[in-house]
Amino acid sequence: MSNQREKWGSKLGFILAAAGSAVGIGNIWKYPHMAGQNGGSAFTIIYLICIFLVGLSIVIAEFAIGRKTQLSPVGAFEKLAPGSSWKYVGFLGVASAFVILSFYGVVGGWILKYVVDWQLNRSKKRVAKTKQRNEIIGSTRKIYAQKGTGGARHSSRKAPIF
Repeated sequence: MSNQREKWGSKLGFILAAAGSAVGIGNIWKYPHMAGQNGGSAFTIIYLICIFLVGLSIVIAEFAIGRKTQLSPVGAFEKLAPGSSWKYVGFLGVASAFVILSFYGVVGGWILKYVVDWQLNRSKKRVAKTKQRNEIIGSTRKIYAQKGTGGARHSSRKAPIF
């Protein structure tokens, strides 16, 4: 069995995977709401500073440990500090990723439900508008068809069809 690990095929693939993992659904789904509720640009500036300070330091640490050990998170901490409890930190990282991805499946279901409901409501509104438009056109034709009313001079013409 070979001990050689898989590597990224290109830098772009790695950057896109890292960005997708870092952004997450929370930043897309909840951030606009939070920014609007908490002061807009002032909240955004503080948020970006916190992301930069905390997130960048954690990413650099993860990259350094990964490059040094070329192992899984549990194996990396076991190699760096053999016999200590640090391997549980690696296990905690794997477990938290599992829980977050499980939750993302639920959130993805919610998003799918909202999109389907939105589309169904759009089609219901479109049908209602069409019915309303047809009623208006029908009543306009009745008025034009009547003789001796305000539209008598147009009685020989048919109402335009929209």
